[in-house]
Amino acid sequence: MKVGPRNAMVIAVVSLALRVDDGELCAAFGSAGPVPTVVRASRDEAGAFPTRVAEAASPIDDVRGTAAYRRHALRVLTRRALERCLA
Repeated sequence: MKVGPRNAMVIAVVSLALRVDDGELCAAFGSAGPVPTVVRASRDEAGAFPTRVAEAASPIDDVRGTAAYRRHALRVLTRRALERCLA
């Protein structure tokens, strides 16, 4: 999943990939820190996982978005991805 200026554009404000496997949650995100980052947790921690992902980010302010917006977007994307994967 990604948040970007338009769906057709490759550049993202933030991007997220989520995997749910064998009771483990694994999220990888990009454009919210100097390198892509992976956050892991048990499936029992699904409620707090979006916040953990957002807190793991170290974004910067730039022309595409503020650091606060990127953290917010990561929290929302993680919540939406969890809803899809756990449905």
